[in-house]
Amino acid sequence: MPGGQSRLHGPIWDQIPVPLPAAMLEGMDLQKVDFENPRGGIRTYLRGQWYDHSWWWYYLYVVAVKVPVGTWVLVIMGSVICARSLSPQRLEVSCFVVLPAVALFLPACLQTGFGAGIRYVMPAFPFIFLLAGAVFCIRSSKVIVAIGTLALILGPLASLRTYPHSLCYFNELGGGPQNGDFHLIDSNMEWGQNLMYVDEWVKSHADESPLYVAQWSFYPIENFGIRFTEPTIGKDEPIAPGTYLISVNYLRGNRDMRRMPLRRFLELVPDEKIAYTTYVYRIRQ
Repeated sequence: MPGGQSRLHGPIWDQIPVPLPAAMLEGMDLQKVDFENPRGGIRTYLRGQWYDHSWWWYYLYVVAVKVPVGTWVLVIMGSVICARSLSPQRLEVSCFVVLPAVALFLPACLQTGFGAGIRYVMPAFPFIFLLAGAVFCIRSSKVIVAIGTLALILGPLASLRTYPHSLCYFNELGGGPQNGDFHLIDSNMEWGQNLMYVDEWVKSHADESPLYVAQWSFYPIENFGIRFTEPTIGKDEPIAPGTYLISVNYLRGNRDMRRMPLRRFLELVPDEKIAYTTYVYRIRQ
């Protein structure tokens, strides 16, 4: 809706009533414009590289590494059971479970202007969970129920291992949260949610000096009272001695973030990590 005018604008479209709030329609139109990304201004991160576009399979990859393996086992088993069930049951599942899930997941896949967070496909999850529930509902054998019960227990347990840093969760196939930023960053990994943990770390390491911090967040970290210096690193200059706290969004940042020199730290092994999203490097002279 650039310029305040809906793209569906004209003598015919203006007369069609839509039973939705105007703000909701405007939001959908604005999101559509962002997704199209006509000039490539919004970039997509995947597996250590940045691109000026996305792919139809991008969100399939996102859920492949973000959703617990136990949940995947349930979904696959439930899908197979429903596909082999009697026709009337299969028709009900198709109409009330599969079609809504596809209708909510597919639109995000069709937007290949840029790829973003898993949140864009999460509305489809409740219907997918219903499909997984077929393991316990449709004439399942004791063996199938036993496997399903084990998967049902292991899924939440795997997620709880990352709690309270749940946004950073990546399953075992993705290497866990320790390796999550290799696959995805931004809202799939860090959205400034760990500022308090960075603040606690700084206060418990008061002897670390000089302290350089590049913390990605919507909320200024200075408001916590932390005293630090912004790291300024030239392309070919040696890194000055000190302790560096660098967010993964800056560590793997793109050219639009103007923090490209910080990618030099990827060549180093971090001394530790704060809440999976802030890397700590101690550079000695």
